[in-house]
Amino acid sequence: MKRLAVQLEDYDLEFGQFAGAIPQGEYRAGRVKVWDHGMYELEEWTDDRLAFVLHGSRPGGSYH
Repeated sequence: MKRLAVQLEDYDLEFGQFAGAIPQGEYRAGRVKVWDHGMYELEEWTDDRLAFVLHGSRPGGSYH
């Protein structure tokens, strides 16, 4: 399965708790769901590599 990551502008912190529907015709229309919450621990960030540990309730562990 292929996935595409796209950089967006920053959201206000208040959006971190928002769940619901954004009406059609509005910017970023669609359903919004908080999928997980937690913290991350950055291990490495270079031009060639990003490594971090997720401390959440769903996807835990190390990612590279």
